[in-house]
Amino acid sequence: APGNEIVIAHGNGPQVGLLALQAAAYHEVAPYPLDVLGAQTEAMIGYVIEQELGNLLPVGQPLATLLTMIEVDRDDPAFDHPTKPIGPVYDRETAQRLAAAHGWSIAPDGDRFRRVVASPAPRRIFEIEEMQAYVIQRLVERGVLRQFDKNGKVQDLLNGIQGGGQAPAPAPTSPGATAPADGSAPPPAEPQQIKPEDAVKGLLKGLLK
Repeated sequence: APGNEIVIAHGNGPQVGLLALQAAAYHEVAPYPLDVLGAQTEAMIGYVIEQELGNLLPVGQPLATLLTMIEVDRDDPAFDHPTKPIGPVYDRETAQRLAAAHGWSIAPDGDRFRRVVASPAPRRIFEIEEMQAYVIQRLVERGVLRQFDKNGKVQDLLNGIQGGGQAPAPAPTSPGATAPADGSAPPPAEPQQIKPEDAVKGLLKGLLK
């Protein structure tokens, strides 16, 4: 609907599994690792989503696909207990044959079987701060001049973000607060540092209230 912006997240199990099969079919080079194949599927799926949305939205509507690089713990126990299904489904006999031939782990998926790979817990997204700063800056550029802090409180946004992530603190409101004796304006309050991740969390919290 007009006036709304959305973020679409997606899975990639079937696609990355099919790419892994294609990579394994060519024996002149070693198969690409799953993280590289995952990046390929991110771009491929993002491209298809952009194409479909572009056919429905007004001409000139900006669309962007963001790839993410995730850090995981090499000692995560998930590496010893694969659970993420990828690729097509097989009957039991075919799945067992392929597992023996390629060293796969397999698991039931309904009444069929699929290859499963490790799904370790993400520790951080390397580009997250840059993405958050970009999202905030886009809100500023599009005229959204209000910001919610991490507690969902509305704050001034334009000066805060353009000043390097600092949002001005509110003026004193306590009963004892007084103006200078000479009648001049009180000195500005010290700016409050707002982390990009807190700004985004607060923005979402405020919008969902």
